[in-house]
Amino acid sequence: MAKDRRLRTLEDLLRVVRALAYEFNTDTVFVVGSQAILASMPDAPEPARASPEIDALRRRRDDRQAAARLAGPPDRKSRGGPYTA
Repeated sequence: MAKDRRLRTLEDLLRVVRALAYEFNTDTVFVVGSQAILASMPDAPEPARASPEIDALRRRRDDRQAAARLAGPPDRKSRGGPYTA
């Protein structure tokens, strides 16, 4: 790794989480990938902090309701609901 390459910090992670929460008006943000370790280990080893991306996504309050509407009524023949084969 080049010495001039910037390592991600907990401050970087918090900035991204706050921006996502604000822009999408949500109180839940999921951080995935290598940068998620910053939440529990701010001084993680350099290889774990070297990725330039912070992969994150928001949770919408109505995601489950929307999925249920798209799935339609449960299949009465199966016990597992609309996704059971």
